[in-house]
Amino acid sequence: MNNLLLICIRHGLAAFAFLCSVQAHGETTPSESASLQIRAIATSEREHYVGDLKRAYADWCKTKANVCVNELLIRPNGMTAPPPYDQIRLDLVSNLNGKFESSRYEHEKPFRQFAPQTFQFTSKLKVIVHPFVWNRVEVRSREQPTSLSPLTAWASRWMDISDTKQAPKGQLLGVIHSVTFPNVEGGYWNTVVDFGSSEPYMLDSLLRTLEAMGLAEVEIGSFHPVQRLQ
Repeated sequence: MNNLLLICIRHGLAAFAFLCSVQAHGETTPSESASLQIRAIATSEREHYVGDLKRAYADWCKTKANVCVNELLIRPNGMTAPPPYDQIRLDLVSNLNGKFESSRYEHEKPFRQFAPQTFQFTSKLKVIVHPFVWNRVEVRSREQPTSLSPLTAWASRWMDISDTKQAPKGQLLGVIHSVTFPNVEGGYWNTVVDFGSSEPYMLDSLLRTLEAMGLAEVEIGSFHPVQRLQ
């Protein structure tokens, strides 16, 4: 468990709590260990981001006389990508006095910095993990997927494109906020995921989806600065 304890030290209390919860199950296989370590990083980043998102929403509502909602699913004007990549969930929305206003809450930098780590996630998929922020996880690969269908189905399900999930006012839906339509740039196939309020295991789920797409090696991280909506 030495590698897992090292992850606890690097990624803080959230990671420590998660990893301690699985130690009672005994020794893990290399693949299970990789999954647990990646989950610990995701748990740390997600806890940091979602806590700040909740505080940002509370502050937003105070300035909008409590005429506010969060995680509103929209299709921005001018989007040319096919569904579900043409839709996003806005973090902060208000219609005070009939004036529509919206904003996306962004973390500029990862909660924890660390040297890139390579994991044999499964027997078929190697993952190189760079520091990332939960709201902007960039996925890139030198390979081309054999099929885009698994990613499209995954995004549709976990963004809740049917918009049927409900939560009490002020609470979060536990959904992904956006997935960009993949493209090829600089020799990399890439897509970007805003994991929003989804749970840490959704990163694990994404990696398994990438494996199902035929990819054998991927990198994840936040490689570029935030691009603000105009």
